[in-house]
Amino acid sequence: MNNQECLLTIFLRLQSGAHLSKLRLADEFGVSEKTIHRDFSLLGSFLETQTTLAAELAYDAKYHTRYLKGRSLFNKKDILVI
Repeated sequence: MNNQECLLTIFLRLQSGAHLSKLRLADEFGVSEKTIHRDFSLLGSFLETQTTLAAELAYDAKYHTRYLKGRSLFNKKDILVI
């Protein structure tokens, strides 16, 4: 799976309400946790720049996972931009 496919997979899982762990994603995709951290940073930056969306990438310290907080409905055009 290439980098864009991994990023899209992470985004779609977050959009569906999943809480995602860097360690588990790194194992699943065969990449480092640092790579997953960069992917989370990229998604977080994207969400911050979208004024029409009221969603943010949040961190759950208890379970060490990331999830989408707020309204996270995206249309096909939004997803293709990513």
